[in-house]
Amino acid sequence: MSFASCTIRNYSPADLAQYIRLLSEAKSICHSDDILLLTSLIASSEPGLVSEEDLFLAEEEGRLMGACRVVPESAIDRAVLRLLAMPGLLERGLAAKLLNAALQRARNLRVARIHADLRANDSVARDLFSALGFTPVRKCSEMTVNTTSLSPPMPLMAPPFEKGDKGEFCLHPLEPGHERVLTHLQNRAFKGSWGFCPNTLPQIVQLLNIPGYRHEGVIVAYSGKTAVGYCWTAKTRRRDRDGGEEIGRIHMIGTLPEHRGQGLGKLVLWHGLKHLASSGVHTIELTVDNENRAARALYEKAGFKPKTALVWYEKQIM
Repeated sequence: MSFASCTIRNYSPADLAQYIRLLSEAKSICHSDDILLLTSLIASSEPGLVSEEDLFLAEEEGRLMGACRVVPESAIDRAVLRLLAMPGLLERGLAAKLLNAALQRARNLRVARIHADLRANDSVARDLFSALGFTPVRKCSEMTVNTTSLSPPMPLMAPPFEKGDKGEFCLHPLEPGHERVLTHLQNRAFKGSWGFCPNTLPQIVQLLNIPGYRHEGVIVAYSGKTAVGYCWTAKTRRRDRDGGEEIGRIHMIGTLPEHRGQGLGKLVLWHGLKHLASSGVHTIELTVDNENRAARALYEKAGFKPKTALVWYEKQIM
């Protein structure tokens, strides 16, 4: 399919160098980063990591101008879109061509719905998705804090055992070989949460192998010998011509349901923030569901401030 001199087609391994350039130059229309994609494309000799059928490219005169990936999440009967576009692509209608190709792929996957998260102030993207039949279904917030503004101030040292509001916990980084512990924790902590697709052990292992998401950044809390909570921190770099500032991120944080109300969430968050601050990052970000009032209150008490309003859009396709 084409639009003027632009062709919409699937990705192939020969596109890798141009795709890396696109990542550095294009705007991410959907807010959530596609963390695993680039690593998977580089490791394309490993079968099953990313299907080329799920990644669409907009090419104009031999130059990639945009990309849209369909992320299948069949366990919760949905797919998620990740859209990249060079300046002007949305206004010219080429992004609609990309999205239509992605929508057809999602139909072929036979999932019930497709989701995309957009910045609330991106009127061009909002109009584009609305014209294709997407409607808003959920609001989230990107929050940020400078490590000098943490409340209370970051301690220089912390003991290996600490008390929550109720009970004593031992906290230490995730040990290599204990990835199944993290998989179990994450799936139990977020079971039934809106938009959460249960993780498999291979997915967790793959993410832990990505620079910035490694084992040492996952703080696990134990009650006796049982893992009961965790804070998975990450470090990423903003994309710009100068290489970008290194940013800390609270990637995931959770506690087992039977251990909530004990101050455990506050404890693992604080140790995650301490880990990031001690690594030298000055800015820490996270994303929170606006309907999770307890989590938002926890982050605000730690010093986080709203940065960007986000809206999840949905289109029923089955």
